[in-house]
Amino acid sequence: MVIDIYPHIHHPGSKYVWTLTFKGDTQTSRVINHREMLECIRARLDLGYVVTDYHSVPVNHTICAC
Repeated sequence: MVIDIYPHIHHPGSKYVWTLTFKGDTQTSRVINHREMLECIRARLDLGYVVTDYHSVPVNHTICAC
């Protein structure tokens, strides 16, 4: 399982795109705010997760209200 957090292209520094991938397939993706990002990172580090990369290139994520 891999969790990637990228800056959002339209809100860099305040919104982030959180993506959960398992065996190369994206399971879920959502937009989170700065506080949620910090909480997510702290919780995963407390569980023993390892930071392997730093994503600084913003990505776009469109919220679908289907």
